[in-house]
Amino acid sequence: MRAISIKKRTVIILLSFAAAALLALLYFFEPVKGGIFPPCPFNYLTGLYCPGCGTLRGIHSLLHGNLLKAMDYNILMVLSLPLVFYLYLMELGIKIKGKPLVKTRPFSKTFYTITITVIVVYWILRNVNIFPLNILAP
Repeated sequence: MRAISIKKRTVIILLSFAAAALLALLYFFEPVKGGIFPPCPFNYLTGLYCPGCGTLRGIHSLLHGNLLKAMDYNILMVLSLPLVFYLYLMELGIKIKGKPLVKTRPFSKTFYTITITVIVVYWILRNVNIFPLNILAP
């Protein structure tokens, strides 16, 4: 496993603290009520939902233990959290007893193609105002 440079480790630590601060804000301030969180610029300008619409509200719901409500806001975000956590652990490069906590390997072109395809299809389907597709909208 490759060693992580001091610069990269510092960036990871700073981003981790920033993420923790954002999670704290999301816990205490409800995005549904507006306030400190801006509306989605894509939704504001077009009236359509982007793949990320509902993510802040979904994370707020998760932080308060409401998985179903989080899935109602943005199911793709909820389903992608294990992958995001895996990628985070992979970037940290944590070792336990000399062995990597998470095995690292480069992702294939197929992985990226599937990921982008899922995001684009989700983006399109959540803007179709026909049941059952309209349940994908936040």
